[in-house]
Amino acid sequence: LFAAIILGLSGPSALAKLFSWEPLVAVGASTYALYLLHFNVYILLHEYHVLDKLHLARFDPWISYVFVILLAVAVRKWVEHPAQQAIGAWWKRREAAKMQRAAIAVG
Repeated sequence: LFAAIILGLSGPSALAKLFSWEPLVAVGASTYALYLLHFNVYILLHEYHVLDKLHLARFDPWISYVFVILLAVAVRKWVEHPAQQAIGAWWKRREAAKMQRAAIAVG
């Protein structure tokens, strides 16, 4: 089954089109934030009875899952990705300065 999925995704196909759907790509890009947040946020939602207070307990656990996934997507968009860009820009400046110092030292 796994090999069939890999083959199905290796070229243009209905399965590849399905997995390239923007919401699925956003959730896929947010998996690290989801990994870090899922357990603690789920526990906090239930420990503080948030769903009971919002009268949404009858939709549990699905509403909790949706909340945690949306939170992970938001953290990816507004925290993780900007931090990656800032670190990447800093690294490029650092490397450029290092190359400039090396060029000055040689010449």
